[in-house]
Order: sequence, then structure tokens, then C-alpha cells
Amino acid sequence: MTVCDGITGPAVVAGRYHSPGDCYRLEKSRYLKSEAAAKRLFRFWGSYTVWQQAVFIDFIHNKGEAALAGSSLLRKANAGDVVAACRENVRWNVGTVNGVKTVLPGLRTRGDANGELCEAGL
Repeated sequence: MTVCDGITGPAVVAGRYHSPGDCYRLEKSRYLKSEAAAKRLFRFWGSYTVWQQAVFIDFIHNKGEAALAGSSLLRKANAGDVVAACRENVRWNVGTVNGVKTVLPGLRTRGDANGELCEAGL
């Protein structure tokens, strides 16, 4: 079971309503962990805009630190090409449905939006 913005595990109780406040409390620690990972993994963290930082934190929050660590997004960012790194977001739109890798509309929308946010002001 999943609640709020992708929270799973022992904190999730079947049949329980999670208010926005409940979701904030459940998600905050995950976002803080994602932010700490981003600060550790991205060489030029302090030079990114707040939008780029938010997109990179969101990437870790939703796809995991391991996915980022081996990604071309991180490699391009750490090579100093933040524009190319931002443009990698649109590639992260595939999920597995019945054992088949499939472009999922929600992931496509999220990747497109994150790509736009990441490039805002560049």
C-alpha cells in the first residue's frame, strides 16, 4: 500500500485517512534524506538554482539514491553540464507493467515538468 506521495512501509495503515499534516510528517524525513544525498552526490550543489536543487531532490525521493548514483543525469551534472543533466529528466518515464517496460503517462508528465523546472532561468 502507498499513501501520500509514495510512502510505503510500516507507517502505512490500511483504511486510515492521512491528512495533509500526516503526509507532511511522513514525507519530511524522506525529503531530508534525499536532500542530504543530493548534497553529497552533486559536485556543484551550491551553484544550482533552487529549482534545480528541488528537481534533483525529487529525483532521489522518487527513484532512489542508487538510481541517481548510476545515472547519466548525475554524470552530466558533475561534469559541469547542468543543462544536459536537466534534459535527462524526460528519459525517466518508464515503469514495468505485467513484466514489460512501458512509458507511463504519469512518469512522462513528471519528467517533462521536472525538465522544464530544472531549466527555468537558464
